[in-house]
Amino acid sequence: WGYSTHILAWELWNEIGSVDHAATSDHPLIVGWNKEMCDYLRSLDPHHMTTNSLSSTEVWPEMWQLPENDFAQMHGYYYFSAEMKRDAKDMAGFMEKWLVEINHFDKPYLFAEFGIVPDKPDTIGLWDRDPTGVHMHNGLWAPLALGSAGTGMLWWWHNYIDPKNLYFQFRPVAEFVKGVQWTSEGFHPAVLES
Repeated sequence: WGYSTHILAWELWNEIGSVDHAATSDHPLIVGWNKEMCDYLRSLDPHHMTTNSLSSTEVWPEMWQLPENDFAQMHGYYYFSAEMKRDAKDMAGFMEKWLVEINHFDKPYLFAEFGIVPDKPDTIGLWDRDPTGVHMHNGLWAPLALGSAGTGMLWWWHNYIDPKNLYFQFRPVAEFVKGVQWTSEGFHPAVLES
């Protein structure tokens, strides 16, 4: 994309929804700033997309309605709340639940961060109980099946993917998508009857 395939987009702020609650409760202020900064970035680099991100499973429709945000994104982790802890036991279902919140803004969407938070009392040791990365596998494949612009993106490279050598999980996805004409295939959701 643009002059460099190493840069997908400029993200203004990673999880701006995690900033002080008083600041982030003023959505119009942040959305206005988002628009202004994306316009400025485009004046410097018109070849790369711009976007922003919110906190885990946070949705601001006014953020994704902005034409200046070229794609919408979701972040979500196992264990930030009782609901997330319950839902993310099925990482594929968890992604489906939350991607539906951002898939209708007439722009690409991604599950840009996911994983198991490793240092909560109930999650210590979960990584060791998933040594082959089943939750990672499900998080890679589910977004593709749900019409996302890419796989889910696991956050924990240095302390989960690399030490457990889980790179093998990426090759099947890469081989599967190789040669798929995503913009012209006419994919649409399948409705299955049980």
